[in-house]
Amino acid sequence: GKLLWKRDFGTGFIASPAVSGDVLVVGDFDGNIFVLDAKSGEQRWKKTTEGEISGSVAFYEQSVLATSTDGNLYCFGIEDGNLKWTYQTNDQVRCSPTVAGDRTFLGGCDGQLHVIDLKTGKSAGQPLPLGGPTGSTPAVLGKKAFVPIMDGDVLAFDYQAGKLLWRHTDEE
Repeated sequence: GKLLWKRDFGTGFIASPAVSGDVLVVGDFDGNIFVLDAKSGEQRWKKTTEGEISGSVAFYEQSVLATSTDGNLYCFGIEDGNLKWTYQTNDQVRCSPTVAGDRTFLGGCDGQLHVIDLKTGKSAGQPLPLGGPTGSTPAVLGKKAFVPIMDGDVLAFDYQAGKLLWRHTDEE
């Protein structure tokens, strides 16, 4: 229960922090992504996007993946913060990126499920239509991706084949 360190950023946070090794990453209301030493709390680097960071970051190899309400997914080098690539959607992204193998999955306010190749930062096929916006983080199991949308439906896709497997709507 002993306080190890504390930092005042002068901003607010709604995204959960994420930890990988000795690196702690958190994003704020103002679109800032802070990378800290998890043991000391010292800032290693900071990057700024054009929108709020609503979802937790994800890690892939030596990269940090961060979504922003500016509609982009950013891939930064974990050690130095250098921008490796940016993937742009057509609206806000409020979810966390889901990493499965060498792909990441984003549900967006643009009403699409995006599957992105983590090596290139390019779409791994046409975005899959959801029929409405989502702020939810997709779940992935094998070649299936699951995502709820804001109108209450839950969808399952075979993302490799690019097809809808089922859609659940609670009639009540």
